[in-house]
Amino acid sequence: MRRPEAIVAAAALTLSAALIFAGLGRYAFWNDEAYTALLAKSVWQTGDTHALLGHNLIAFQGGAALEGLRHRFDPPLAYYLAAPFLGLLGDTALAGRLPFALCGLATIALVVWWARRERATTLAWSVLVMAILGNVSLMLYSRQCRYYALAMLASAALTYLYLHWDGSRRALAAMAALSLALLGANYINYAAFYACAIADYLLWGRRRRRLSRRDLAILFVPQILLGGLMACVWNPLGRPVVSHQSASWLADKATLLWWNLRDLNRCEYGVGLLLLAAPVLGRLRRDPWLLRAFVALIVYVVATTLLSPQPVGITDSADVRYLVPLIPLCIALGVLVVLAATRRLPAAAVPLAALAFGTNLLHGAPLWDQPVRSTIAEYVGELAHPRPTAYGEAALWVNRHVAEGQSIWVLPEYAVSPLMFHAPRPVYAWQLRWPPDEQFRGLPEIHFKDRVPPDYIIAFGPVVVPLRGLLDGWARSGVARYAPTATLDVYWRDDTRPELLWHAFRPVAGFRPDRECVYIFHRVR
Repeated sequence: MRRPEAIVAAAALTLSAALIFAGLGRYAFWNDEAYTALLAKSVWQTGDTHALLGHNLIAFQGGAALEGLRHRFDPPLAYYLAAPFLGLLGDTALAGRLPFALCGLATIALVVWWARRERATTLAWSVLVMAILGNVSLMLYSRQCRYYALAMLASAALTYLYLHWDGSRRALAAMAALSLALLGANYINYAAFYACAIADYLLWGRRRRRLSRRDLAILFVPQILLGGLMACVWNPLGRPVVSHQSASWLADKATLLWWNLRDLNRCEYGVGLLLLAAPVLGRLRRDPWLLRAFVALIVYVVATTLLSPQPVGITDSADVRYLVPLIPLCIALGVLVVLAATRRLPAAAVPLAALAFGTNLLHGAPLWDQPVRSTIAEYVGELAHPRPTAYGEAALWVNRHVAEGQSIWVLPEYAVSPLMFHAPRPVYAWQLRWPPDEQFRGLPEIHFKDRVPPDYIIAFGPVVVPLRGLLDGWARSGVARYAPTATLDVYWRDDTRPELLWHAFRPVAGFRPDRECVYIFHRVR
């Protein structure tokens, strides 16, 4: 690598590290992060994803993901990866996010290494660095205590080995190991990757080098044996965690396919207009890599759509988290399109890249009624001026005012995980329904709804409206009496989530104090 390119590559890694690690532990976990961290703590203490953690119970959606009081819904690698960091560094958001942030940075390092191996020109390096640093979704997903960055790294490494495979059996063994890591991170991401790999191999790959039967055995036998064992234990099939009846499966999937394509662009995984231009430029420039990358993108989205458990009748946007491993591909495809579009006018490459990767204009922001902005500038502004969050403020209040062993009912139910992690001394009540399933028999009655009145109730946002009516009814009937004890002046919804559809770079202003704060009630004895 020549000196200018080395300087650019070093700058890309340094700035990326700053954007990923700055203030990594500043915000409290949101609900899915906290659930991951709680199970990671359980793994550190018991060696398994046990649902009992001290006097508390980790019971997502009424324990629908549990079997024998152990979490058995989704693959466990993220929990096992986070466990030693939380166990050795302490129960903090920084410790929980650190291993995944390292995975995110490793993904960027792999992209940089890949560009070096391909002997990218100085212009290509410049465009690539702008694409990486301008991708705020890449940074945000790398900062989560969830499987996202792990699945992204495994997918990118697998793609690298697949495209550079030279017939080595050692490389096939490495691919098998990475495939198991991807399977252990997320089943949908694993299946979508192999849908892309099979499509690419049939269309292009076998012309370069065919897989023999022995090659296939080295690659897939470990996956079938070890992966099958994993899937038998952590098996999501048949569990009512996501339940929704639909009149037309095909219509739902067609709707979800459109949402996935639309929201991949709206969340700025890739630049929409550049992605649409890829097959056109691929044919005009006779560039097979543009076509291969575009086909992989479409196959991945289609496979994810078919496998996604997301119901469409109760929402209006896609669960774009299942598409996170596409971010490096979207970056590479955007860079290739910029270079192909400006081949005859190289001086236009950097200005086009600045427009594409530095703003959301080419994502079609006006079409989605979104203001034109520089998302990376907004993100840097947030890092410089972090804000209070609903979960962080609520956990702080609990730690100051609630004694160990006192009970709290949290509404909505998904909001219990962040408080259970950041304020673990109380007992978090009423997660289960009565009568209990067999696995829950013998647990203290405080865990079952309507059995023992909790000492405190914490309500996030609009759920306080029906809650007030419920509490009035309890008081009239003599069940229990509750009085308001605090209102936390912070917007109720946790808008630190990584999806740009729901992420707020600035504090929410002008919210209603009667229904959009955090409300705390205590039992009057």
